[in-house]
Amino acid sequence: MIGQLRGAYILIGLNPCLKGGSKMPNAVILGGYIIEFQDNPCRIENNELVQEWIYTVRENPNNPPPPGGGISHWEIEVCQTFNVNDIFPGENQTGSQNIEIGVSTGQGAGNCFPQGILRVKWDNLNDDTIQQYYLAGGTYSFIVRGCFATEERTVFLKAGPNCLPQTGTVTITGVSCGTVTSSTSSTTTSVPPRRGITFV
Repeated sequence: MIGQLRGAYILIGLNPCLKGGSKMPNAVILGGYIIEFQDNPCRIENNELVQEWIYTVRENPNNPPPPGGGISHWEIEVCQTFNVNDIFPGENQTGSQNIEIGVSTGQGAGNCFPQGILRVKWDNLNDDTIQQYYLAGGTYSFIVRGCFATEERTVFLKAGPNCLPQTGTVTITGVSCGTVTSSTSSTTTSVPPRRGITFV
């Protein structure tokens, strides 16, 4: 099923991760680009439970970006009660020279989210980088402390002078505020991040 907003299409698929059986938008088309959720594995690092959220961005082969409409950044909302000190750049970063984790200072000046929204932003992207990984797309990820279920999260992409979608919002599979409970234990396997947002 495909839902359409101005400048965006939502590709609805079956989400296979953690909340199996619930339909979530695993991919969205924004302008000439496709952002797709890939995986959200949990693992132990340095005796601490963490989770990596992995996405790809690629050009849309059926509708490539027009001249002057090339990508410059994309950003995704995370749980608004997370502490920024519990979110880190992931192991997968394609051609991104600037990964910004924090609260948006408002639309304009390189931001697409309204003021006060906690998000992860990959900046300084370009078509040459994306095209190098044309079939699979460039890969981008972030890591959170703990292990969390999936939830629909708002996503934006900046192409040329415009934030896409230009009107309304679109969502993609992202990190929820709810921790995941082990199927072999009655206790929660995750270490929830400290509550409240640290402004830096």
